Amino acid sequence: MKKKPVIWVNCLVKNEERWIWYGLNSVLPFIDKVIVWDTGSKDSTVKIIKTIKSKKVDFLSVGEVGKKDFGKLRQKMLEQTNSDWVWILDGDEVWPRESVIKLISAVEKAPLSIQSFCVRPINFVGDIRFIHPETFSGKTPHGPQGLKGFFSTRIFRRNIPGLHVKNEYGKEAFFDKNEVTLRKRKGHVQYLPQVFYWHLSYLPRSSFRVKDREVMMRAQKRKYEIGMKRPYWIKIPEVFFASRPKIVPDPFYKMSLGGYFKAVVQTPFKKIKRKLFT
Repeated sequence: MKKKPVIWVNCLVKNEERWIWYGLNSVLPFIDKVIVWDTGSKDSTVKIIKTIKSKKVDFLSVGEVGKKDFGKLRQKMLEQTNSDWVWILDGDEVWPRESVIKLISAVEKAPLSIQSFCVRPINFVGDIRFIHPETFSGKTPHGPQGLKGFFSTRIFRRNIPGLHVKNEYGKEAFFDKNEVTLRKRKGHVQYLPQVFYWHLSYLPRSSFRVKDREVMMRAQKRKYEIGMKRPYWIKIPEVFFASRPKIVPDPFYKMSLGGYFKAVVQTPFKKIKRKLFT
């Protein structure tokens, strides 16, 4: 019988109080351990993480980290990861149960030649009722010909020769011994179009705007646009309906009136920009 692979999650956070409880709990039942390092949160992120009473959670506050040192911190976390597979989870990612099961099944069945998997991030704008217009029409770099939509490398083998992290925040990536990124390693990466996670990076990740703006590049990531109504088949993560501590924000909040007006004004210009440059 084939041995069940050991899976550890790597998670770096800062001011993630709105989604981190849901993100961690959406994957915890399926993995062996999650390493969570906080890089200087000033909202309720740390308190929320500490409400999760699971021996699988290995939490550490490492303090403020500069943009140029972010890749080094990921490398340090990678070096402390002792597992067959590494799953990258950010504080704004929440997984539906069905997607987790499909991903784990793919990992368990993967031949030795397959060393990483790319899955779909479903990007939301405004609130969780609407998805970003480019979610399924954008082009993923280095993806298979004819495959539309964005994809992200989210899980990979720990024993990839020379596996390491380089570059500053926003550009950091995992490379092999030949300095080739995981996505460019032809023959070793598999795309899973039917596996997706909720990517909430374009929405507020802290309950307070000022706390959001304290995080590197958070202001650039926040988007105002009239999105597409979420398709029925994009299932709501079960963890959104779970009993939660009072300090954990409600995921079903609706965009503010001010945010809606910003979206109305900016949407036409963004549509024109896409037609001109895509």
